[in-house]
Amino acid sequence: MASSNITLFKDLNIQMSDFILKGRVICLWRQPVNKRPLETDSIELILLDTQGYKIQATVLNQYVSEFKRYLRERLCLQISNAKLGSNNGNQKFCDNPYKVSFLADTKVTICEDIGDIKHFKLVSVKDIEHYKLPTDLSLGS
Repeated sequence: MASSNITLFKDLNIQMSDFILKGRVICLWRQPVNKRPLETDSIELILLDTQGYKIQATVLNQYVSEFKRYLRERLCLQISNAKLGSNNGNQKFCDNPYKVSFLADTKVTICEDIGDIKHFKLVSVKDIEHYKLPTDLSLGS
């Protein structure tokens, strides 16, 4: 598809049903089933677009085998026929108000690299000491 058909993450809105996304997987992790930590509920991803905007995506366990070859950090993906919903979770890993869900008819292809995009949000030590952290900031342990 031509790049003019690509929707940037910042331009998404909840009314959209027909969109094509392009982004690099910058982080992914397995989300275990509640109270059964050895079972996988979903694979969660953070995608980065060419403008440096991020969005969280979810691949439910029932679809993991279908998309497994695409679930690798640093891969650049083109995604269509996915579902867009509100990101209402308790833990938000990026500042996008929406979240992408992969469905049975979601189309994913590996595409050309989007280049080196800066995506770190720097916070001063003073703000950390005074608990003035952005609400969308996740700290690793």
